[in-house]
Amino acid sequence: MRVRINRADGIDHLSLLYDVNKTKPYYYVNYWINPKEQHRTRLIQSLYSQTWDEEITILLRNDPFRYRFLYLEVMRICARSEPGTSNGITLVSKGRVPLPDELDRKDLRRVAMMSLREDVFEPRGALQVALQVIRRHGPNDFDDDDDDDDDNKDDVLTILQNAYTALQSWKRAITSDPNGLTVNWNAGAVEGVCNYTGVYCAPPPDDPHTVAVAGIDLTAGDLAGTLPDSLGLLADLAVLHIGSNRFAGTLPSSLRSLGLLFELDVGNNNLSGPFPDVVLHLPSLAYLDLRFNSFSGEVPPALFDLPHLDALFLNDNAFRFQLPENLGNSAVSALVLGNIDLERCRIPPSVAKMKDTLDEIVIVNSRLGGCLGREIGDLVNVRVFDVSNNELVGPLPEEIGGMVNVEVLNVAENRISGEIPASVCSLKKLRNFAHGNNCFTGATPSCLINGGRGNFIPATAMVKVEESDEDKCKKQPIDCNALKCS
Repeated sequence: MRVRINRADGIDHLSLLYDVNKTKPYYYVNYWINPKEQHRTRLIQSLYSQTWDEEITILLRNDPFRYRFLYLEVMRICARSEPGTSNGITLVSKGRVPLPDELDRKDLRRVAMMSLREDVFEPRGALQVALQVIRRHGPNDFDDDDDDDDDNKDDVLTILQNAYTALQSWKRAITSDPNGLTVNWNAGAVEGVCNYTGVYCAPPPDDPHTVAVAGIDLTAGDLAGTLPDSLGLLADLAVLHIGSNRFAGTLPSSLRSLGLLFELDVGNNNLSGPFPDVVLHLPSLAYLDLRFNSFSGEVPPALFDLPHLDALFLNDNAFRFQLPENLGNSAVSALVLGNIDLERCRIPPSVAKMKDTLDEIVIVNSRLGGCLGREIGDLVNVRVFDVSNNELVGPLPEEIGGMVNVEVLNVAENRISGEIPASVCSLKKLRNFAHGNNCFTGATPSCLINGGRGNFIPATAMVKVEESDEDKCKKQPIDCNALKCS
């Protein structure tokens, strides 16, 4: 078995990477197939990522396919005074990878590593390893397949050259880097891009024998600048997290080349302009965070047709639009639209189609209007339903009792009228029901009065129903069918 230990990513917490003497720790990897014959890499000293690029051959005696796994342990050496150790050596994480089941096939694997914390295993980074089962005919006869190796090296260099070009261009577009995150983004060798701070490499899904930039995470780096068109060269990028910085401008249209992009977080920056339509051309997108920027104008209905989108955060922008009729086409589990302008329009009835996926819907302080329709009772998996501080009118539908998994229900600060439906008392998971500053009349359900029988809502979780404001409620009752957006 030919085994190459390449590199590790995200193995250690940055806050733990200096010992009490302010020196960088050393790392090595223990690995074995047979526990009686363990091997280890050389020691390396590294701060952000660990690269060994070390290969050995392990003899598999008799039938090589009776072995199932390669086992791996990443070890850290710091000061002897490091908590929990007597010799300064700490097991950081461990994992295992299935062995190839065919002769001569080369497998480049990204192994998810785990660490034990309070008797629970938690994810702790990844190790990149290459495996190949080969048949040994003589002392030095290994069928190295040099031509294929050369081809793979050429492919890797081509992919990394594109990444190098993109990241060097981005570094030039960054005008302020007070924390020095891009200091090691040097204009040196192309192969060094995988060692850049915040840059993570892995094999692309269509070619496990190469390596590409798969993730960039510069969150909370206080970086200022713009996003260049050259980012479109990162064709294998799956994760782009640049939230909580000071990037300005907008998202470049070249991002549509990122067909594997799974997570895009640009929240809490200084981005502006109309809705970045380029996100509509990202077929793999599952997580989109645009919040706390200065985007403006309409949000295209096509956003709610993206097939894989799971989490959508648009809050705290200058968007002004009406929730489209195709809202229910979305498969998101989290939808946050706070502090925008929904032009006093209602939640469309199609929201009922989201019953299988929607877990959290937050539309606060967004001029949401109209009446809450009976279809909200179909949202059987929703845990958080918050439509507070809007311009909702009409009654709270009795069908609200169908939201059997709701834990937080907030309709406060609206103009909702009529009686609070008794079906609220049937919501056994409800822990927080805020309904103050509305136009409710009539008797309050018994479960909301002084902790009455059947009350599943702690008194501290309720918000008192304020006395009706005459001006606020004078237009009641409301004909929900006749309401128009305004």
